[in-house]
Amino acid sequence: MNPEIATTRARLMKCYVEQRAYLASKPNAFLEDLKHEAQSVLSLAPENLVRVAAVFNQAAAESILEARQAAGGQCGEVQS
Repeated sequence: MNPEIATTRARLMKCYVEQRAYLASKPNAFLEDLKHEAQSVLSLAPENLVRVAAVFNQAAAESILEARQAAGGQCGEVQS
C-alpha cells in the first residue's frame, strides 16, 4: 500500500474511533435516524467528503446498535 494511503487510513481510523465514542452516548432512536440519513446522503451527495462523513457515521451507528443488541439493550436504551 502506498505510504500516503496508509497514513491517511490511520488518520481516518483515529477519527472514526473518536466519532464512535461520541455517538455511543446517543439513544438508539438518534442512531437509527443517523443511519437512515447517512444512507440517503450516500446516494445523493456530490462531494466525496460528505460521502465519507456519511460512511463514518453509518458504520459507527450500526456498530453501536449491534453491540447494544448483543448486550440485550432495549430499543431507545443507552447502554453504559
